[in-house]
Amino acid sequence: YDAALKLFEVSSNAQEGSEKKQYGLDIKQTEVERKLAVPMQVWITAFEEKGTGPKQRKMDAQLIQLRTSLEAIRVAIGGEGSKPDAEAAAAAWEEGRQAFNKYIKVANKGMTLQVRQLDGIPDDPATYVKQARRPDNTYSQVGRATQTYQYCDEQNCVK
Repeated sequence: YDAALKLFEVSSNAQEGSEKKQYGLDIKQTEVERKLAVPMQVWITAFEEKGTGPKQRKMDAQLIQLRTSLEAIRVAIGGEGSKPDAEAAAAAWEEGRQAFNKYIKVANKGMTLQVRQLDGIPDDPATYVKQARRPDNTYSQVGRATQTYQYCDEQNCVK
């Protein structure tokens, strides 16, 4: 549980010697927030040009549920100084997994054909099949201009 609890420790990602850190203006958040929740929140904003739309509201509701589940996991693994409760942690994990999968399902709906659908977290982690790595750069590969090709991968480019 100690390794999992470290993911929930609040820390700053400011560089040493940073003036923001010196004056207490640096952003302090957990690693879970920094690496999961914040990027998910930012991605939600990419779906509408003005205001919010139904897709954004559905994804935001799932992110709120995921954050609630993550907090329940933190408490269940002893985050409040209590004894770790494996059953409560497993139940919170399942709620969080379902919220994450609903978020992904909503995000995938209406996705352009050039973008591979995102995978959710399977019921049984042993059944997870790792997908091929996405290209580092979809705009130009091996000096090929984007005006000629829609996207490129390791083997070739598609017109």
